[in-house]
Amino acid sequence: MRNDRKYTNNSDTDDYIFGDDIDEIDEVEIEENMEQEKDGYEDSLPQAEKELSDIRKKRHIIISVSAVAAAVILIVAGIIIERNMPSGKRVDYNEYYGIGQSRSVGLIYDYELCDYQVILQNGQYYIENDFYKENITDKFYYDKGNDDVIYTTPTQIYTMPVDAFEYHIDDEKIQCQYAPVIKSQDEIYISVEFVADKAGFSYEVFSAPDRLAIMTDKTEYSVVELNNKAVVRDKASVKGRIFEKIADGSDTVWVSDGYGKDGWIGVMANDGRKGYVKSDTAEITDSKLVFDSGYVGEEYTDQLKDYRIVLVWHAIYDINDNLKISELLNKTEGVTTVSPTWYKVTGEDGSISSFADWEYIRTVHDAGMEIWPLISDFTSVDENNGWDETRLFSETESRRRLIDNIVTEIVTYGYDGINIDFEKVPQEAGEDYKQFIRELSIECRKAGVVLSIDNYVPRSYNTQYNRAAQAECADYVIVMGYDEHYAGSEEAGSVASIDFVTDGIDGTLDEVPKEKLINALPFYTRLWIEEPDENGNYTLNSKSYSMQDGINIAHELELEIEWDDEVKQNVAKGVIEQTYYSIWLEDEESMKAKMDVVRDRDLAGVAGWCLGMELESVWDIIKE
Repeated sequence: MRNDRKYTNNSDTDDYIFGDDIDEIDEVEIEENMEQEKDGYEDSLPQAEKELSDIRKKRHIIISVSAVAAAVILIVAGIIIERNMPSGKRVDYNEYYGIGQSRSVGLIYDYELCDYQVILQNGQYYIENDFYKENITDKFYYDKGNDDVIYTTPTQIYTMPVDAFEYHIDDEKIQCQYAPVIKSQDEIYISVEFVADKAGFSYEVFSAPDRLAIMTDKTEYSVVELNNKAVVRDKASVKGRIFEKIADGSDTVWVSDGYGKDGWIGVMANDGRKGYVKSDTAEITDSKLVFDSGYVGEEYTDQLKDYRIVLVWHAIYDINDNLKISELLNKTEGVTTVSPTWYKVTGEDGSISSFADWEYIRTVHDAGMEIWPLISDFTSVDENNGWDETRLFSETESRRRLIDNIVTEIVTYGYDGINIDFEKVPQEAGEDYKQFIRELSIECRKAGVVLSIDNYVPRSYNTQYNRAAQAECADYVIVMGYDEHYAGSEEAGSVASIDFVTDGIDGTLDEVPKEKLINALPFYTRLWIEEPDENGNYTLNSKSYSMQDGINIAHELELEIEWDDEVKQNVAKGVIEQTYYSIWLEDEESMKAKMDVVRDRDLAGVAGWCLGMELESVWDIIKE
């Protein structure tokens, strides 16, 4: 019997037979025939048994293949169904917000989940101070010695003792219904309610689980309109877990910043949920969600001048140096400000020394100039009388004593301003130094005097000076555009090449507005001397010279002078009896190149180190 069908689909699943070359065999009939013919066909019996065995094996294989094929069809169908069947699983919010052993309250900042710690205590939400420093404001300064937090405004100082239901504004005590500052596991936490009155942000609290959402003022988000078919999932797939079904009556305002893929639109909620909806259930509208807390911060009023500053530092090493001021000023032209180096901090307790002189002050004022005395920290590195600069700034009593001493001198002598020249501040004292500048600026603002601050050319190793913070509360920031190569340098070179000067100005402008930036010019140069020792090894030394003396020594040594357009200076070099001499001259041409950069950047002015070392002709270049 032969079956011509390629495929049979009977109710018995074992009847799935593929192929068109299989005969239907009746096993019973073969066995009966074998029995009838057994006696006569003894020799053919083994062959018949073999045929029967082969047929049984073949049938078993066919049945097995059919079963596998059926199973494959069912699996494939299941996969297709599974792949297209939307998931009904909901997002586990505790897991999503990281609520567990290490965190009990979630924190969202501008729609992003954060890793900062939040404490919910007595109904108040507290966030670790590192969050505020890095995202909101760095004005909350922790005073380790007194265990309190200090906050400065342009005119006032807030002091919040840790775990106290009170704080102080200057000398006034304010009682509170909660502690503005708490401490947990040696970390400082500040109430978000307290900070919200002093910074531009909105906040909202959510429960189940507890979480706090903070939104920066003025941030904008495009509102997404979702229809009733929209389902917000945690990934761009129907298999994503569900945040919300809009048909369930959601009142969440979903927004989008335009992200999305493959027919899905990315959406965000201000409680930190970020998910996706199908494009055909959502539309990014022209409507904007803008956060505005209504906060209006206090203004940092500046004592800026309505003219270009031309400041000269006058190096005072002895009280008798004060007697030279009249003679030196007579050789200048266009100078607006004199800064004598009168004051030195002499100890970590905030004490200072002074070379202040009444007659000097009258001479400067009679010449129509302002006087901004300089206060330095150089003695901190003195071998015999050094002191701990970190302790000076980090201990509030010492920091305030230094400020009081400075203010006393301002009031006593009637200065027009002061110039802070702290060049030895260590990296670890950066936060403390910044607090000193902020507190000092309050007193200068109250006294109506200019606060100017000297700075190195920006480098990775002097970021502790925080020029941006200086620019906010000081009146002028001065970049010292010199000492590119200095006493102790390992190679000879310019004191102030044009690239060094330009980079210093531009790097400072990244943090300081041009109307507050003054560039300092070098009125000196260095003669470099490379000479062999008794073993034939060369050592490098240098001597500093005034502008005129630098030109004189180059001629005296008969060095060859050539203009170097790369550094924008005349460079003198030569060899005398195996000793190499080189000097990068500061003269009219080098000054002109530097002043071109200053004018091109439209800076607030220039300063010069130091009075008496300049060529008289540079004043015409500076005042052009």
